[in-house]
Amino acid sequence: MTPPYRRGFLAHSSHFQIKNPRFDSRTGQMTFVAPVSSGPSGMSAMWNSYRGNIDRDLLVEIGHLLAAEAKAKDAYVIFDHYLSDVLASHYCKALNEKGIVATLKHFVCNDQEHEPMNTSSIVTDGALREIYLLPFMIAITLGNLETIMTAYNKVNGLHASESSQLLQDILRGEWGWERLGMSD
Repeated sequence: MTPPYRRGFLAHSSHFQIKNPRFDSRTGQMTFVAPVSSGPSGMSAMWNSYRGNIDRDLLVEIGHLLAAEAKAKDAYVIFDHYLSDVLASHYCKALNEKGIVATLKHFVCNDQEHEPMNTSSIVTDGALREIYLLPFMIAITLGNLETIMTAYNKVNGLHASESSQLLQDILRGEWGWERLGMSD
């Protein structure tokens, strides 16, 4: 029988002491088993695998490993809208410390993947700020991020990439962010 840690995306190795994330659908909890390493096929450090973790030091170590792998393969790492808490900031900050630019995407209100260019997320200002913008603000502030990628969708009838409220008033004005913004 195949051990549980061999059935995951990450390869087993005693070289690193980072544990392989395992989501238990019965309890809804994230557990960690067996150390992992980048191995020959890559670490496959997907954000969804780690976002339930509350160990900041572990996320920093994972970020450093991912940065080393990205440099070695001349690759880049892109995160999606699940950057939703302080831990994401530590993860991205660790990438930046090793010279890898983390890009936040999709700014903002990217709730579906079916025809995103033809949808409009209609949200109140309160919901926009408390639900959708807050994770970006936290990641930008604590993670010292260099780039943000706008969403395809419209927000209250205007494409996110064309919204002066989102890009100028909030992102650059209120938050004081002066770095690179790009469209997807």
